[in-house]
Amino acid sequence: MECAILDHEYATEFCGYKIVIDAPKLEYLRLYDYVAEGYHFKNLKSLIEAQVHVDLSTRRIEQRDRAYYGQKVLELIKGIHNVKVLHLTGDSMEALMLSGSNLPTLHNVSHLEVNANKLVGCIFLPDLLKSVPNIRALDIGEFLSKFLSNRIRNVPNVALALREFLLNRIKSVINIRALDFGEFLSNQLKSVSNMQALDFDAVRGKVQELDLCFPMRNSKYSLYCGLFTSASLVNLKLGTKFVLNVPASVLLPSLKTLHLNSIEFSDDDSTHKLFSSCPVLEELSIVKCGMKRIRCFKISAPILNRLTIECAIEDEYSTEFCEYKIIIDTPALEYFRLYDFVAEGYDLKNLKSLTEAQLHVELSTPKLEQKGYAYHGQRQLELMKGICNVKKLHLTGDYMEVLKLSDCNLPTLHNVSHLKLSVNKHSGWQFLPDLLKSLPNLLALYFPMGLVHERGGDYQWDQPEWVPRCLLSCLKKILIWQFRGQKGEYKLVKYLLQNASVLSVFCIKSHNNLTIEEELKISKMLLLLPRGSKTCQLVFS
Repeated sequence: MECAILDHEYATEFCGYKIVIDAPKLEYLRLYDYVAEGYHFKNLKSLIEAQVHVDLSTRRIEQRDRAYYGQKVLELIKGIHNVKVLHLTGDSMEALMLSGSNLPTLHNVSHLEVNANKLVGCIFLPDLLKSVPNIRALDIGEFLSKFLSNRIRNVPNVALALREFLLNRIKSVINIRALDFGEFLSNQLKSVSNMQALDFDAVRGKVQELDLCFPMRNSKYSLYCGLFTSASLVNLKLGTKFVLNVPASVLLPSLKTLHLNSIEFSDDDSTHKLFSSCPVLEELSIVKCGMKRIRCFKISAPILNRLTIECAIEDEYSTEFCEYKIIIDTPALEYFRLYDFVAEGYDLKNLKSLTEAQLHVELSTPKLEQKGYAYHGQRQLELMKGICNVKKLHLTGDYMEVLKLSDCNLPTLHNVSHLKLSVNKHSGWQFLPDLLKSLPNLLALYFPMGLVHERGGDYQWDQPEWVPRCLLSCLKKILIWQFRGQKGEYKLVKYLLQNASVLSVFCIKSHNNLTIEEELKISKMLLLLPRGSKTCQLVFS
């Protein structure tokens, strides 16, 4: 229920209505309105999530009084007392203050998300925390960052409430985002003693999930050392725009998930120490992180299951001019995603459990001029050899272009059964037969982005005189999306359809911009193409 706030024609500011809701199976409620004249919510026993934004009408407050509308807001909160996940906007926090701190106890609330109001900041936070005795996760988003900009005078009271909450009330999970604890504590809490470690020391033995995202770049940011020796921490997310200085003592015995976003690694040894000090780590995500201080990026984790390395291509942390080698030793790894410029080398060991790999590497023109095409081609051979056990392989168009530098001396990947390819604007599909030659047991071939780059480019395809083994013996399925009906597309489809001797399904989906007439024309032309498999079903849609 989202009523007009700033719409002059339909604004509900001067409407005096009561809201009555009787919905015993309601699970989700979103209310965005001015404070109504009353709330009568019955039978909301199934309510799981509520998002509440109530605005105060200055003119209506002048007609009645603030206490009157405080009672209306209490009616609203009492009506949703069974809710489990509660979202309150800053304006709702301001309206709640009118209730005189007499909030009902919301025993079922396990997850609470709140935001700050520009007028009252987070003054009401202590009273709100008292009303949610069984909370497990607190998400205060941009709450404190907005609050700090307003310089509320009684900050210590709020900080003490947070400390009491963290020390005594949290059950298993805390999720805090956008908190600049270092600057917050040093500049705002001078009258509060022993608060320097509020974020970690108070909860080090209880926290299982922690999400720390610093809102802006600041070289002063540093993480409390106690974070790196937490025995209870299971999920950790860190970002953004600060140098990750890992202390000498690191041990995270319970950490299973680690996400690092837009941070800068300090050096080789400390980075490797962090990863190797997480003995039960199962998922590692490294996204747009700074590598300029790294020469050897080593990841060693005995039971790591999922690994994402997604470096910045166009960003202040771009790895275009970084010169580092990637070393991965993860015997239990099943999923691997790499998105980067070509590295100085790849040493991938023990990837015997690898099921799926997604690869995107780009060429750096200045580095290409320094070391030449053959050098970078050899680096890609190292990468391909390292993932030789993979079963499902995804290659982007840029990676296909880089692979051409290897002079077609690709290692044979016997285990690959599913291949997904994206098109490159410059190189087209000339390299496709050589790639298929290295995949003798391929069962399914997918082109999810189509055969022609969305920005045009050079469509290169000259039919070879030979046919890869997989086309003749085992390829069962081919799927092509975004088919436009261009001449080059028909040539490639003809080659695949004619030489795939055991093909069962060849599915082609038309481009979204085609007319019905164009689709009919394409359908007729496809049906005329010769087929190498008598049992092949050609589907165009």
